[in-house]
Amino acid sequence: IEIPRGRNAGPAVVLARAESLDDPRPSILTMAAQLRRLDPRDLDGPVQPVSKIKVSKKFTGKTPKDRRDMASRMREALYQGLPARSGSQKKYFNERERGDEQKIEELRRALRNHPCHGCSDRENHARWAERWYRLSRDTDGLRRQIERRTNTIAQVFERITQLLASYGYVETVEGRRVLTARGASLRRVYGEKDLLTSLCLEDGFLQGLDPASTAAVVSALVYEAKRGELGLLSRYPGHGVEGALMTVLKHWNKLNDAEKLHRLPQTASPDFGMVWPVYKWARGKSLAQATDSTDLAAGDFVRWTKQVIDSLDQIAHVASADPQLRTQCEAAISLLRRGVVATQL
Repeated sequence: IEIPRGRNAGPAVVLARAESLDDPRPSILTMAAQLRRLDPRDLDGPVQPVSKIKVSKKFTGKTPKDRRDMASRMREALYQGLPARSGSQKKYFNERERGDEQKIEELRRALRNHPCHGCSDRENHARWAERWYRLSRDTDGLRRQIERRTNTIAQVFERITQLLASYGYVETVEGRRVLTARGASLRRVYGEKDLLTSLCLEDGFLQGLDPASTAAVVSALVYEAKRGELGLLSRYPGHGVEGALMTVLKHWNKLNDAEKLHRLPQTASPDFGMVWPVYKWARGKSLAQATDSTDLAAGDFVRWTKQVIDSLDQIAHVASADPQLRTQCEAAISLLRRGVVATQL
């Protein structure tokens, strides 16, 4: 049958009659291979069959394959113009063909009557128009991609700002967001763990440490092992190193909770894998002695030690740093900047 309107408009196969007069909706299979109930409101009057196919008694339509096969048979019957059982002799198909031919002729007349039809450069213009439409479509697609990415960047920036505001690094003054004094100090710290470093500095985690221990503690905020695991130690070098590292872990846990709350990527965990090698190197040990009992290659040790020196230099020049901390960091830098490390620098 042909359903004139509604969500099931188009050809359909009647699979079963209506179960009762109370529910006069026979079961049908649409061209999209979907089982539906025929709604009388989608019909203009009595339904006339337009073609026929054989429906097996075993057909249930429960499996997608069975439904697809039935829909395929329906399309084949319509394509071949098989008449309905009522003997309509392809009346339906002839009417559709006449309607299609009429539409085609109307379109041809519209093309002939168009002002561009008589243009001698019509085909050349058509090719340029096709290029313009294609480029316009591609440009619109790229603009949509940029807008989506821009919106994503703006959302992430807003979340970061909210996180910084929760720590007192940003405040709103006369409708504008500005850095606080604490935020100005953060501007001097660069790195993957910049906010964590700033939080630890405010807690005075380096107070009371000697230069070698200072370098060892700062390495935990710089070093990232390839295995990506939190490297805890069974024993710690120097006086106060363990307490300072536990302070780092405390602030890292709190920061991770805040980042989860603001739906931001979490700061990587501090890694203690360079604590002993940096401490030994700062105490004057050789490269072999400093990297003993570790998986560090000489080149990796030099590279990470340079980054520890950079971090110590940043901490020394933080605006809020007291003179004693600055002297402490500069002394640690002097201890590290020797031998192969100084040569590489």
